[in-house]
Amino acid sequence: MFIQPVIAKENDSSFPEKISLLEKNETFEILDLESPILLQFSPVFLQSETITASNFQLVRNIDYKINYNDGIITFLNQRFVHQKVHARYQSFPFAIKKVYKRNLFPQQNKIQELDQTQGTKSEEPILDDEQPTLQVAGSQTFGISVGSSRSLTQNQELRISVNGEVAENVSVIAMLSDQDLPIQPEGTTENIRDIDQKLIKITSPNVNATFGDFVGSLDDSDVQFPMALEGVSVEGNFGWGAFRLIPSAIPKGQSDSKTIRGEEGRSEYRIDVEGQYVVVKAGSEIVWLNGKRMRRGENNDYFIRDYGDPIIEFTSKHLITSNDVIRVDFEYIQEDLIYQRTLQSVSGSLDFLGNQVKLGFSYAVESDLSDPESTYAMLTDQDMSNLRQNILDVGENQKSLIAPQRHTVWGIEAQISPIDYMLMRGKFALSATDKNTFSQIDRKILGKSWELVGNASTEKLDINLDLRLTDAGFVPVGASSKNRNQFQYEELYAEQQFDNQYLMDTSNVPVGEERLVDIDIQFQPLKWMQFSSGIGKTRNIDSSIVDNESPHARQDTAFINYGFFLTPLKFPSLRNNTQVNTSGIGNQKQFRKERNQWNLSRRIRGSTLNGSIEQFEAVDLDPNDNLNLNRKRRVSKAFVNLAEFKWATVNAQYGWEESYEKDELLEIDGEMLGFTDWKSNTKAKTWTIGVFSQPQKWANLSSNISRREFKTTRGRAPNTTTQLADIEMRMSPLNRTIDLQINYELDKKLATERREIYTNINPYNGREIHPGEGHYVKIDDLHYREDYEKGDYIKYIQNVSDKPVSAIDAKIQIRLRPRQWKAKHDKQLSFGRRFLKAINALARINLTEEQENADLVSLYLLQDLQTARTIFGRLNQRLQVGLSPSPKLNVDLGRTTNRTLNKRINNRERKRSSSDWDLRCTLNPTLRLSVSTRLELRKEQEKFAEIGGRGDISNLDQAERNSEINLRYEINRSIRVGITGIYQNTIDFEEFDDQPKTRTQTVSMENHLSYSIINRGRFDINYRLANGKRKGGIPFARYNFYEGVSHEIRTTADYKVRKFTDLLLRLNYQLLSTKRQKPEHRLTMEMVAEL
Repeated sequence: MFIQPVIAKENDSSFPEKISLLEKNETFEILDLESPILLQFSPVFLQSETITASNFQLVRNIDYKINYNDGIITFLNQRFVHQKVHARYQSFPFAIKKVYKRNLFPQQNKIQELDQTQGTKSEEPILDDEQPTLQVAGSQTFGISVGSSRSLTQNQELRISVNGEVAENVSVIAMLSDQDLPIQPEGTTENIRDIDQKLIKITSPNVNATFGDFVGSLDDSDVQFPMALEGVSVEGNFGWGAFRLIPSAIPKGQSDSKTIRGEEGRSEYRIDVEGQYVVVKAGSEIVWLNGKRMRRGENNDYFIRDYGDPIIEFTSKHLITSNDVIRVDFEYIQEDLIYQRTLQSVSGSLDFLGNQVKLGFSYAVESDLSDPESTYAMLTDQDMSNLRQNILDVGENQKSLIAPQRHTVWGIEAQISPIDYMLMRGKFALSATDKNTFSQIDRKILGKSWELVGNASTEKLDINLDLRLTDAGFVPVGASSKNRNQFQYEELYAEQQFDNQYLMDTSNVPVGEERLVDIDIQFQPLKWMQFSSGIGKTRNIDSSIVDNESPHARQDTAFINYGFFLTPLKFPSLRNNTQVNTSGIGNQKQFRKERNQWNLSRRIRGSTLNGSIEQFEAVDLDPNDNLNLNRKRRVSKAFVNLAEFKWATVNAQYGWEESYEKDELLEIDGEMLGFTDWKSNTKAKTWTIGVFSQPQKWANLSSNISRREFKTTRGRAPNTTTQLADIEMRMSPLNRTIDLQINYELDKKLATERREIYTNINPYNGREIHPGEGHYVKIDDLHYREDYEKGDYIKYIQNVSDKPVSAIDAKIQIRLRPRQWKAKHDKQLSFGRRFLKAINALARINLTEEQENADLVSLYLLQDLQTARTIFGRLNQRLQVGLSPSPKLNVDLGRTTNRTLNKRINNRERKRSSSDWDLRCTLNPTLRLSVSTRLELRKEQEKFAEIGGRGDISNLDQAERNSEINLRYEINRSIRVGITGIYQNTIDFEEFDDQPKTRTQTVSMENHLSYSIINRGRFDINYRLANGKRKGGIPFARYNFYEGVSHEIRTTADYKVRKFTDLLLRLNYQLLSTKRQKPEHRLTMEMVAEL
């Protein structure tokens, strides 16, 4: 007998009402231990369940057992009988049938139905040959694994894609991917596709619906920002009106923003939150450089290699200097999330009088679930009492409690266009933030925002009016106080905020009330002549000052800009833009800044000549505010783009820059006398050359080289020289007989120091990790080997700090394949030339070097590598020569050397060098018989030393020799047999260990049988018999060495069933029996269904 659970009702406080694509909540009572619980939805996702009773979380396999496939829970502990139990788990958003089938013979079935209904002539069958337009593809993988000293584990993977029409003008697009991969995609391309994605999208002419993972937003960005969500979204457009509805969704990240002032020549900058390392939601970032939005991608402006360790890396298109301002808006994943967060929002609009009048409204609320039983952390009764009294810092150690919050925003909008060339739009929004929904004592933070925009546009005249107010407490849903102006930032920076970061650090300026009045006019009397002008004023009221009426709380800025753009025929084009801003606090003027930009360009026969001058000047108007804001900078640039050559494109740019400052005069009676005249501060010169050339189809060169010399004339900053290079050359002449590739890259990056922690304790349940459940095997405190079959340790990585380094990456590779060169008289070649054509060769060198306070000349010339200045260095060399006089014989001889120095892990210096020789020979005397041999010699030395500590702590020498001969024979198309003889010999010696040298010797023989069922399956079995001998201590080179006689069997069977669908059944069995341990068995079964 099964007990059917009861889904939590609206008035049931156990679980708040919400809609989720995967998550299910149920409440039931345990009558007795003999009656298991049958969940409403099955199968249940592996380890997704959370079972609680009386605020106590039950432990799997101790308090209960669960059948994930059938959704059956069996309780094991008597003390939970007659108690109310809550279950939260994840399952599919649709029912899963026990059997899926499709009719392979529809015509035959209809004829059989006709035979059974003979005599009813009025009902003749209609044979419909039309196929449905809905296409379903994908696979479901389910597997289990069990073995000696191992618990039963299961894994599953789902990939489903649905596309097509389900009704007239109604189509469905569905993508369900759940592969249990705790990683995020790389940000090296402009478009990012999530690895794990759940999406169902239904479209029709008027209404569209989305279920699963999506980016949700409303038409009004003042109410809700675009956010990464999981839930439900519906939108509709009926011509006379439109709406958007998100009835329930779960936000995937928390919004934040960071503003960074660039450093000379440095291309990498970390994304963090108040100095704390975070994981950024993939693809959520928006990057601006000097107010201009950048495009992601290695071929564009920037990229992020790892969102788990988010570092923005600008490409060679941008040489970052100390004049640059970088802003990043992003969403990050909160690791200390206590409460489940939900979001609901809706917006709608109505059109009147032929779209001349539009009225709209918006509403959004983001809230934490304030149910103590549904928190991610246990809250005690005392914690709840403190939260209700709004006491967040308690105890002797000032323990901080996190309270659930609720943020609500309402908005209305009106738009009117009485005539074709005139438009007026107004917005008004209110926000309310409750910082502690448990408490009735705290006060809500209220805020408001309104905007009035007017536009009048004709063929020659365009006028824009913008009035805006946003007070300190107003923040749109999905935004933060730092990035609430995200959609206006580009315009605000260009007109008002330019070079503010150059004058002072504005990243920590408190956000207050913001008011704006702006009028812009553009006039184009002729096609080649355009004038523009704008005037406005802003007022920011500092929210950190209690008395908002105080004149010190008010900062006013008046700005004016004007310019022109002339593009006369047969003459150079000329552009000018001038901006003047004056800022003051209260009635006291603080500073005035002015930026003047001139640009002259001319295009001549496909080439472009361009020259620009930019001058910036800021004058401090208040000598007594302890801020010296006097700055002046002049930047001149000349740019040439030569695209006239058929085989090359060349562009070159030269820039000259000089900055000035003023010093403070003496202070008398507490008042400054003023400032001195302008004094030279810094000088800089910048060269940039870009070349792309392809003189022949088999040769191309791409390079971008920059050099910047930055000198200070007053000694306040260090002199620096920055060299950036990105060079790639490839040549493959003589029909690819010679293939040469050269890559050379110079950059300034961040070297991240990390801590690596290995543990055999599962952090989620506090239990010991059994063999096969981890990823690493421990050799000693310094050495761990990656092993997914026997691993009983896992690894944590913690970022500690970032160091700016000069970095170089270089690669040289040449491949020789004389066989590719086809001469006219190949058949009459001499023996020597035929022997030469049988040879192939490869030479490759890979180099990576990151140095702190590097000697740049030596680094660029690849000298003095892996020295005391090196943070990370790696040198890899590979030489290989092959001989293949005929298809029946192939011989390869290779040598590989590696040298690595790493100071980034655990405050230790790790030096590692190795040398490998390998010889391979393959002989195929007949089509069915193959003989191969392999000889490998390897030597490795590894040293560990404490940085700033007691010096060397490990010095390990290893040597290994492997010999192998293999014989394979194909009896027929279905059966293949093989036998392999292997000899292995290793020597280990640890200088800081009391044990003598460790020597191992193993002789083994391996037999292989393979049986294939054409187009259906395959059966493989391997049997290995080995005898090992050891002298000394524990071997490092072969940690899995087995002394004495050992037996190992590996069996794999694959079989494809095509009855109803493509169903692949896979069975793996392993047996290991050694002298010192009992036989170990491991069985893995897997089923893959292709739809």
